[in-house]
Amino acid sequence: ALAVVMTAATGVLLVWDLKRPERFYFILTRPNPRSWLFWGALALAAFAGVAGLWLVAGLVGALSSYDVGPASTLLAYAALPTGALAAGYTAFLFGQAEGRDLWQSRLLLPLLLVQALMVGAGALVLAGLYDAEAGAFLVRALVAAAALHVVLLLVEFLRPQHSAQATAAARLVVRGRYAAPFWWVAIGGAVFAIALAAPSWDGTPWATVVLAGIAVQGVLLTYESVFVRAGQDIPLS
Repeated sequence: ALAVVMTAATGVLLVWDLKRPERFYFILTRPNPRSWLFWGALALAAFAGVAGLWLVAGLVGALSSYDVGPASTLLAYAALPTGALAAGYTAFLFGQAEGRDLWQSRLLLPLLLVQALMVGAGALVLAGLYDAEAGAFLVRALVAAAALHVVLLLVEFLRPQHSAQATAAARLVVRGRYAAPFWWVAIGGAVFAIALAAPSWDGTPWATVVLAGIAVQGVLLTYESVFVRAGQDIPLS
């Protein structure tokens, strides 16, 4: 249910961001196979379809005597590649944004996938804590993904960049106008979330893991704002 709602919200926000809603209709009716805007729309639609069917299967199983186990298992496996595409297609879309060198990083795709795991585990951790085994899995996923998030960000922004424009944008993030939200929230907030979640590593429902699940949402929101703005702040010429 959470996946269906959030994917629908993503679609609404994307259409709104286009300023003219009819452009989204043209993406589907006059597709450009060379554009990741088109493939991204398909990825979101595929994931929404799988998540919707999975939700229906769960409701049928809960409200009737039908055995939906095989169907639910199949949909769970289908959710993995479609979810990865929905989370990661932005890396390819940004890769087509020539002139925004910060967005051309080869680490963007793995970072997006790790961040999707981090915030997804954070969103599900409440439900998972009602079951010790599921709760332990979600907490460990949250901790591991948050740690990878920190490592990838440090590698991304402390290594030499591939162009002068990317170097200038990275400097804005590390030492410039975006340094405070980057270090205190995108990095520090993730470390704080790890510390909050660690006591529930074995699935024990500590209250602090709730705060960790909330914290990683703010971590991602802050970092995405910093990343997009820093890439746009450097003049194209």
